[in-house]
Amino acid sequence: MIEYNDGKFRDVRLRNSGLKFYADGKVGSFSDTNLSDLSSFDPKNASMGLYSLSKKGFFIAFASHSPQAGVFIIKKKISVKGDTLIVDNGQFEHKYLRKKLPDQLLVFKPDW
Repeated sequence: MIEYNDGKFRDVRLRNSGLKFYADGKVGSFSDTNLSDLSSFDPKNASMGLYSLSKKGFFIAFASHSPQAGVFIIKKKISVKGDTLIVDNGQFEHKYLRKKLPDQLLVFKPDW
């Protein structure tokens, strides 16, 4: 679900995207996953990032690039409500529901 941060409803889009957290503060953002396609869970197909948990909160950060701005870091705050992660990028909220994955999809190690 996507909402403006002012609380006004914007749009609902169901996607097969997700976040996978690894050891050592690594996170992968997957944009198109398919439970019947093992390769869709390969970290090589994810955006690479880092996560941190501190007194300031729970954050994820990804490197990005644009022709106008060059390379920059996108930092997002995460809040947890039950089985839902709410990722706030400053303009929109993205909600991720926790889903148990079969063991055969958890064979990959991060490549960064």
